[in-house]
Amino acid sequence: GKRYRFRLLNTAGLNCPITFSIDEHPFTVIATDGHPIAPVNASSLVISSGERWDIILWSNKTNGTYWMKFMGSVDCVKPSSHQFALLEYTDLQETEYHPDQDILAQMNMKPPYTNSIPPGVQINSLNIACFKDKICAADLRSLSPLTNDLTSEKADHTLYLAFQMTFISNKHHYSEKYYSITKMPKNQRIKSAQTNDLSLKLPVSPLLTSKHEMPHCNAESPPNASMCHEDHCECLHMYHLPIGATVDLIFIDEGKFNNENHIIHLHGYHFWVLEQYRPEVIDGASITRAKAMEMDQKGLIKRNLVNPVLKDSVTIPDGGYTIVRLKTINPG
Repeated sequence: GKRYRFRLLNTAGLNCPITFSIDEHPFTVIATDGHPIAPVNASSLVISSGERWDIILWSNKTNGTYWMKFMGSVDCVKPSSHQFALLEYTDLQETEYHPDQDILAQMNMKPPYTNSIPPGVQINSLNIACFKDKICAADLRSLSPLTNDLTSEKADHTLYLAFQMTFISNKHHYSEKYYSITKMPKNQRIKSAQTNDLSLKLPVSPLLTSKHEMPHCNAESPPNASMCHEDHCECLHMYHLPIGATVDLIFIDEGKFNNENHIIHLHGYHFWVLEQYRPEVIDGASITRAKAMEMDQKGLIKRNLVNPVLKDSVTIPDGGYTIVRLKTINPG
């Protein structure tokens, strides 16, 4: 048989990771987000929103037709979102494709939707602790080593960015006069997505064309009272970083364990994924920003600096964290 290269993209909803597999056909993952990696053989691959993965498929099985399966998860579990394609090959040397009706009639029944992890090695596994057969993106290796200016154990700047989905008095969701959060039935309340307990409020004019410094806030420079309404604060959430600096971004999921994950895409940059972590024991609590900072100060958070994988989109495991490193060489 021949070898074929596929590029797989997830253009589905924001929180609908797709598990890809092919009946009786393992494959080799060779690249992610446009960057080559040391080849890894796998039986299934999880593709989160915006990610691109390149695989090599070897058509070395018995002539026939096989199911290519795409199973949605997280927000796509309830509607059982899934799709199939057919992989078919024969020895016939035809210039045009004509489906072999006999083969189609003899092939296995179309499998039902499932959210179960397929057997064998899985790449980019969703919301589980990484180990031998469940390989996280941070376990993959680039074909090129880090340059010397990126190999320091401690970066020039480290930002701890914690993501939450919380029930707060968000004035964009509730009206204090007509339907405050306390008056809404609990099953109809809407969660607000925040980073470091802050909501982003964009300025009235573009940042790049503004001649003046705009009021902003972050965890180290908290918002003033005018930026808050009860327990909901919003501002121009921004950090200033010098050009040419090495920066570690530690993305933390503070949510309780409910199988949701966050996909991060950084516009204008690729980054090196140094670590992904999710505890094996789930006790109903999750890591917090303060806990992650404490762990890092004690040297308990590890960073792989040996050929880390280069990506532009990566997931934060539910109740865990992901560390990426970048060089500030694209001002804006």
